[in-house]
Order: sequence, then structure tokens, then C-alpha cells
Amino acid sequence: MAAKSFNRDGILDPVLAAALEPAFEGATFHLHEDGTAFAGRATDTYTLATDWFAGQALPTQLAGGHLLFFPADVSPDEVEALCVSLWDEAGWLSPGILGLYGDVTLTGPWEVTRQVRQALKLPANAASAFTVQLPREREAISPDAPEDPMDPLFRFVMPAGEEYETVAQLVEIARRLGGGVRSDMGLVYEPDPDAAVNLYVYAPAWLPAEDLIKDMRDLVPQLKLFGSRAQAIEEAKQAPMTHLPSLGAALTSRVALRHLEEAGISTEELEQLNAAAAAFDRIALSTPREGSNRAGLTGTREGEIPSSVPLALGVRTESSREEYLLTAPVGHGAAVVVETFSQVEVPAALRWEDWAQGPVVVYEVRWEPSDPQRAYLRSIPRTLRVERMNATTVVEAIAAHLVARVGGSAVDDAGFLVTF
Repeated sequence: MAAKSFNRDGILDPVLAAALEPAFEGATFHLHEDGTAFAGRATDTYTLATDWFAGQALPTQLAGGHLLFFPADVSPDEVEALCVSLWDEAGWLSPGILGLYGDVTLTGPWEVTRQVRQALKLPANAASAFTVQLPREREAISPDAPEDPMDPLFRFVMPAGEEYETVAQLVEIARRLGGGVRSDMGLVYEPDPDAAVNLYVYAPAWLPAEDLIKDMRDLVPQLKLFGSRAQAIEEAKQAPMTHLPSLGAALTSRVALRHLEEAGISTEELEQLNAAAAAFDRIALSTPREGSNRAGLTGTREGEIPSSVPLALGVRTESSREEYLLTAPVGHGAAVVVETFSQVEVPAALRWEDWAQGPVVVYEVRWEPSDPQRAYLRSIPRTLRVERMNATTVVEAIAAHLVARVGGSAVDDAGFLVTF
């Protein structure tokens, strides 16, 4: 059967269609289950195509839209895996075109040359990029509008509706893979990969509180059971930090490991740095800061207190287990909290797991910062960075143990899978 040529008319953006033509090494076509060829997009079809042309430079005519860029060691498969975690429809429509939902697509990866980096003011480590095909939906920003996570990417107007939600999710993909986003306004934002601290372990098995406390006795000896969140946070504010697991005992993030390797820091040196940071934390956090919020409620900005259960948890159903709350101090006024919820819906990233088809419980392992008003800013003080690093160490140690003990999987705040 002769292959049909790539259908440019099936791509909504004519500029993208024109740019794509030289990027393919051959023809692309779909096959229905009955064997007939189909040149456009369709569901329940198989795609046969030659590979996306490796090393194709980012066309200048596509540089004006939203861009998602990554360092050289990020593969297209990693980008696809995270997209599939967020959107049910996500998947490759053809080589070089990754569908997200509806007619929203990513195209690439395009090579980012030195000239392109300079022209677009991208960071030095930007090696590849995906262009974003997404209808624009904008609204004016009120002068008294509170701080918004999208502020680094937009001025005077802000995306709304599906554009806002999609760009926000692309920022989370960039955060996870150590990349960044360039908006169609020419503004570049590299989200801090270390800002994602909380983990959520979904599992088919229930681990009683006393068993988890016993299991974590050596790594987190101050882990205690409480009857209420308010009681737990109040005691954690007063408790001294006597022990933290070393960073070697909990897996650090993929991005952190790459930076450490580039810096030539060994595991032994890393543990020494962590011990020094913990000592600094004890001193720095022992003196309350003026104006700091000691309510123990996690907020992203002043006046806002988000739900302790992220969207990734889905809808909580009627409880059939004796849920509990544990806490461990990680510095004066800060704590790591383990809270359980029974019979929950799983996030999209786990929708294909066999065990997720039955009753599922979630173990929410989160950081309760000493200063929630500043802890989630894009640039946080050094003392809070040390506190966050200590909390991340404890969170990862507990989550890794839970996955090993009760099975299931861990996801982060964005709903991405986390492996240990």
C-alpha cells in the first residue's frame, strides 16, 4: 500500500504546517483496523511513520508562540510520559506532534542552537524545545490582583480558561524535568525543581499508624500520632529538631542529582553539607522572625489557604478505615505531616494500574512550613530553603518506605509519578 503524504491541512496552524514539511524524513499515514489508510487524525487507529528528523533547528517562524524547553538529557519519551499523566487523550499523533487534548499539541523536539538561545534569551542549558499550539484566551490584569503563578510569563494581560490551565501544567512539566517555559510575550521562566516537596502514596493496602511509627523509628524517631491537625502543628512548633535522616538515606530528585554530578560533589560530601545545613537550621530557626505567620496553615500567598488535598487526589469517598495523622518536627515551627484518607479516586497517572481498580487509600506526606506566607514564593529566604531541604529529606524517606511496605505508587503535587 502506498503511503500518503503528510496531511498539512489537518494541522490548524498554517505557520506550523509550513514549518513541519522539512522536519520529516519520509511520509506519515494512519491505518484503520480494517487496513485502509487515513491521512488525517482519527481515534482507534495505528500510526506508521518515519522518524522525526533529528537535529531539526527550531524554525524562526515558530519562535513567537509558547515554548517548552529542556536540557540535553531530557528525551521526548519523558515529556510524553508526563503529558500522559495529565491528559487522558495525550499521545503521539505522528512523529514530532504530541497531542495533549482536543486540537492542543506540542511539536518537536526542535534543536535549540546557540543563535536561537541568544535571540530568545533562553538559558545556556536549553538544548531542545517544543512549540505549543494552543488557542489564546486573555484577560486584563487588575491593578490590585494578587500574585499569580503565571506572573513571570505574562504582563498586563493573563491567559484565561484552557490556555491558563494548559500553560500552568506545562510549567509543572518543566519543573519536573529541569526545563522552562517561554511565553508568547517573550518572557522566560525556569521553575524551581526543589519547590515540589509533598508526596502522595496511593496504595491498595492500609498500614496502621503504630506500624508506620515503628518502621520509621530509626530514620524519623520523632514521628508521633495526633488526634487533630491543629494539635499536631501546635506541638511541632514547640518541639526541638533532634534528628534528621541523611540525604543519603532518601533519594534526591533527578534534577538535584544532575546538578550535584556537574558540581563534582560526592555522596560523602553531600552528607557533610546536609549535616552542616541542619546545624545552621537549628540556630537560624530558633529565633522567631518578625511578622512570620505561626498559624501552621499552608498558603501560597497572603490571605489564601488552599485545601490540604490537591486536585490530584480526586474525590474523597466515605471513609471505611480509621484515618490518622502523624507529624515529625523538622525545625522550629515546621513539621512533616503524614495524613491518611481512605477510599479515594486515583490520579490519571495511575489509571492503568490493576490495583487501582479496587479500594485505594492515600498517605499524604507534606511539609508544613514555619512561615507559609514566604515558603511558596518564587524566591524564598535561605533559612526556609534549609527548612525545605530538611522537610524534603523526611518526606522522601517516609514515602519511599510506604511504597516498599504497602505497594502502590507515589505522585507529587502535579500528579506525576515519583520513583524511588
